Amino acid sequence: MVFRKILSLLILASLAPQVHAANNLTERMHKHLGDVQLMIGDEKYDQAKSKLDTIFPSMEHDPYLRTLGHQTYAFIYASKEQYPKAERHFEDALKNNTIPESLAHSILYNLAQVYMAQEQYKKTIDTVKRCFTYETKPIGRTHALAGISYAQLKSPDNAIKHLEIAIRNDDQAQEAWYKLLLGLYFQKKDYQNAITILEEMVREFPKTREYWQQLSGLYFTVGNTTRSLTVYELARKMGYLEKETEYMNLAKMYAFNQDPFEAASVVQEGLEKEMVKPTEKNLKFLSEAWLQAKEHDKALEALLQAAKVTDNPDLYYSAAQVNLDMSKWSEAVKAATKATRSREPKMRAKAYLVKGIAQYENKQYSDAILTFRHLQDLKVPASAKDDVKSQKKQAGQWIAHIQDEMGMMDEEVAKAIKDKVAAVLDKDKTLAAENAIQKAKKEVKSDGKSAGSADKPEK
Repeated sequence: MVFRKILSLLILASLAPQVHAANNLTERMHKHLGDVQLMIGDEKYDQAKSKLDTIFPSMEHDPYLRTLGHQTYAFIYASKEQYPKAERHFEDALKNNTIPESLAHSILYNLAQVYMAQEQYKKTIDTVKRCFTYETKPIGRTHALAGISYAQLKSPDNAIKHLEIAIRNDDQAQEAWYKLLLGLYFQKKDYQNAITILEEMVREFPKTREYWQQLSGLYFTVGNTTRSLTVYELARKMGYLEKETEYMNLAKMYAFNQDPFEAASVVQEGLEKEMVKPTEKNLKFLSEAWLQAKEHDKALEALLQAAKVTDNPDLYYSAAQVNLDMSKWSEAVKAATKATRSREPKMRAKAYLVKGIAQYENKQYSDAILTFRHLQDLKVPASAKDDVKSQKKQAGQWIAHIQDEMGMMDEEVAKAIKDKVAAVLDKDKTLAAENAIQKAKKEVKSDGKSAGSADKPEK
């Protein structure tokens, strides 16, 4: 159907000038042919053929009129996709050696199209070569037919040559020609020429998102990351980013080019437009980019959002670290406390360490000592002991440091800290003892039940 439309326009265009220019075309014949063309234009092909059947006998005596008749028949059959009949009438039209060169060129071009519609690419090329003999300068559409046919015959070099000529010599070169030429460059891995043609394509067809992305990708492939980023950013400014992968790819390109602020800004825009999903992975990327850009508040916001989405203790640990860097001691303690829920012994140990440091900085000395003591007493599997050795050692150093500072404190303040620590430790010991007693009672009770169910010994 698409071929029929294109062929219709091309043949009508080639017919019309010849009809009006013919000196030996009577007024009456002019009207008849005009009626036929109108019917063809309205896709009333059967009516057009019936009309032509009526007037064709009176055209056969004149070579020129006979040529026009065969050409019109060929067009009707081609429009109805009856290509063999169209082919025969085009060939009959060419038997007249006295027709103007422009008409001969038009008929040959139409015949080449009919061959192409039947996938007879060798005949298409042979016919187009005959067209070339009538051209004083290259005509884009004829070279395009040659290029397309050579591509179908797996002759990429010839296809490229003719498609390049077609595009250079046609102010209205079809997008399909560009796409085919680009594909051939990709096939040959000729990336420099592919870049050149893509640069033309984004100028000629700027609304096609795919071309911007391909051009950016090619620049990246050849190592020109700056140009790659520039093209992708232009696509964003024109509103051509419509997928999460597109936003994240651009953000990663900014990160690769050492511009974390823009990387984070792109992800933030994608989130606000609901193009980017607030997943743990995306939010972690956003947080890291904001951190590198020294935007700690924004980094913290992204981290906490990710933590709420996943309830991942590791993310709370990261949030605790950011809070620590920002001297937000209370917030650091809260986040680190949530991070201590981690199942990983090393992460749990690191969380306790950060929590204790934050408490110390917040002048919660007794709480800090207790947190560091908790870290020292942390029970971990034998396989994980080496993983937490460093944190336990640091905990001891922090306790010693706090105790040194307590020596320089007011006696009453230092005593209050010691008393609080002792009270909590005594309470922990008491609680541990009570738990042990309860556990023992349960075991005894369980043993008693077992004994009661056995046979009583004889007296």
